[in-house]
Amino acid sequence: MVEHSKLKYPVTYSSFNIHTLRRCRQIDPHPDYNLLSASKLIKQPKKFLLSEGLSGLHTSHFQFANICQRAWTINNSYKAIILLSLGAFGIITDDFEKMTALKDKYQSHIELPPFTKISPFRSTK
Repeated sequence: MVEHSKLKYPVTYSSFNIHTLRRCRQIDPHPDYNLLSASKLIKQPKKFLLSEGLSGLHTSHFQFANICQRAWTINNSYKAIILLSLGAFGIITDDFEKMTALKDKYQSHIELPPFTKISPFRSTK
């Protein structure tokens, strides 16, 4: 059904359930499938993605690894800039317009707010 739609951009599929992603790949192995994960660390993420036939990880944190990562749910500008500077492929957000404008500024290096020493990966409360 999705493949017959005239969408401007490709669809990215995400699930917390690896078994669901495996079933989806059996139906159609070509789309962009990603594992949603709240785990603090996925051991050998590149090997894991290759063995499961996944495109990337959608995580609640950033993991230093040479893989496609999209962090969720990022609505804070400082966290977004730090994640982009660390090489996050994308950001999943509730405020698409704000994050798109921020990404455009980041990519053109226009007036970025200064970095802080506060970790963007955990609450400071």
